[in-house]
Amino acid sequence: MKIIIVNCLEFFLVLSVMFLLGSFLSHIVMRRVSLEKIFARLEQKNNWLGNAIAAVIGALTPFCVCTSIPVFTAMVQMGIKTNVAISFLFASPLINFSSTILIWFLFGVKFAVYYLAMALIFSIVAGVIVRYLRWDDAVNLAPAPEGKKEALAAATFAWQLFKNLLAPLLIGAVIAGFIHNYVPVKLITAVNGYPVWLLIFLATLIGFPIYANIMVLAPVCFMLVNKGMNPGAVMAFLMAGAGISFPTAIVLQRILKPRLFFYYLGYTFAAYYIIGYIFNFI
Repeated sequence: MKIIIVNCLEFFLVLSVMFLLGSFLSHIVMRRVSLEKIFARLEQKNNWLGNAIAAVIGALTPFCVCTSIPVFTAMVQMGIKTNVAISFLFASPLINFSSTILIWFLFGVKFAVYYLAMALIFSIVAGVIVRYLRWDDAVNLAPAPEGKKEALAAATFAWQLFKNLLAPLLIGAVIAGFIHNYVPVKLITAVNGYPVWLLIFLATLIGFPIYANIMVLAPVCFMLVNKGMNPGAVMAFLMAGAGISFPTAIVLQRILKPRLFFYYLGYTFAAYYIIGYIFNFI
């Protein structure tokens, strides 16, 4: 029990620091770079271009899924359309330069190239669907504070966001702490004899509650492949474990309106499953 409490506190402290720091820095960057104007111009040229650039920016940022949320909120509050920010939110925890190199080294070029390409494609499509559904207003976020000095405005933004999401962060940390004391590897290897379609579904389902950085999950997934686990199931598990988690879901539930929240959860689950399943035919 003591170990569980310690793990919960560790998760809460890590999540809190990431949220405060991520919120502060992202607010400053958004104000300096004027990304909302850049994306507005891109959208005038091509409806998909803003989503594609947002996905690429997400791929270039070395964030885990919980660090991506403050950036996502800053993007929306600064005037960037929700559908564009969703493409960033989908891509950011799944792709970064370090993880791509690690995946390439562990699993080979075919696995890495397919993983990267599909993550980018599904990130773009995630936002495009939101735009066609006209759900850009489906967020519970007030505009960013104006009329203050840059550092003060960023600090105010970070603190307000942290206060509003304190309860979800704490609940998410407790859940993550309990899950951390179980061994998901044993769960996923136990279902290895199931049909491929069911195996990949279960791998995605088991990966969903886990809160882990992709750099941590990649070596674990490499071990699963070496033990004979279906590579498509491992890919689905890797993406689900890095791309979504209980803390993330609980926090997003406060930020996104119900229709967008359930869309995002359903889309991510379906995307991870489809990406893993198709890999078996390549």
